[in-house]
Amino acid sequence: MNYRTEMYEVRDTEFPAMVFSFKPFGEIASSENADQSSFFDIIGVITSPGRVVKQSRYRLIEVEISDEHHNKILCTIWDSNVESYLSQLSKAEGTVPIIIVQFCKPNVFRGEIGVSTHYQASKILINADIDEVKEFRSRIKHDDTFLETISVGQPGMMVNREFDDLDVKALGDVVCLEQFISDFGQQDGSYWVFGKVESIEPHFGEWYYLACKTCVKKVRILDDKKFRCDFCIKNFDVAVKRFRFVANIVDDSSNASILLWDREVVQLIGKKGE
Repeated sequence: MNYRTEMYEVRDTEFPAMVFSFKPFGEIASSENADQSSFFDIIGVITSPGRVVKQSRYRLIEVEISDEHHNKILCTIWDSNVESYLSQLSKAEGTVPIIIVQFCKPNVFRGEIGVSTHYQASKILINADIDEVKEFRSRIKHDDTFLETISVGQPGMMVNREFDDLDVKALGDVVCLEQFISDFGQQDGSYWVFGKVESIEPHFGEWYYLACKTCVKKVRILDDKKFRCDFCIKNFDVAVKRFRFVANIVDDSSNASILLWDREVVQLIGKKGE
């Protein structure tokens, strides 16, 4: 839409109140380069309800969903949709919970493709009284495997993935920990922080570095246009570009600058350095 777009209210009883564009789980999982700008809908059975992860004012819950062919996908439900999910799930107790996630988008974590909600644009429907849910339920009614999902219960069951043993902290807490470690020599650790990327900037003027194609360590450019890897102790004719830049993030407690390396950048932007 742009400034020339015009909108009109249509009152037609035959016009569908909800229109879906369901994407097969197999098609989502097989997409090597997930298009982060594409939106679609999914429908399936909740096979693991997940548990709520909280940090400051942010909340999320990761849910395992199965299609009628038992292909499974992980869906991350973010803050604005968490309450709706929890409320509808409680009402679905004692049934095979069929969920529709409308306007979700793909995400990639550690090479695994899942989906997630997108701010207020997404909508969660569990056991909705609509034709799409009724048709899906009729297709799985003879599959005894899905009867086990009647006892999935309330959120609390954890999917074995990125949020296992999660230690979530606010940026302000991490800054205090850093000072504590510096003052008392305590051992540092790994933490998760939910924040907003405010801006990105090059690392000392560069968005990438030249790396060895074998060990991905930084190489030196020699006078004869060859590349020297001091780790492999070899000279190479070519080197590869690998991302390295700084992301400035904020939450409601503080701000921080984080150095992102190639693997994290590729996961974030969905593209590799050329």
